Amino acid sequence: MFEKIKKIFSEKLSISKENIMLSTRMKEDLGLDSFDAVELIIELENIFNLKIEDEKIQQCKNIKDIVEYIEIKIQEKKK
Repeated sequence: MFEKIKKIFSEKLSISKENIMLSTRMKEDLGLDSFDAVELIIELENIFNLKIEDEKIQQCKNIKDIVEYIEIKIQEKKK
């Protein structure tokens, strides 16, 4: 899951995959603004076929939080 998300972030933000780690922070390390966030949410929704709640994803501070959130959403969908 982390590798998939890392690839998405790398491609959408034009950042080397080597610079994206679980501890990488959204705003501080990636410089993510609201426009970038919307694009990433749409991409994640399309790739994982999920509905991502804006307020929940905004609470994610780093890549690890995003990975965990997506994993939870996938598990919920399987039920």
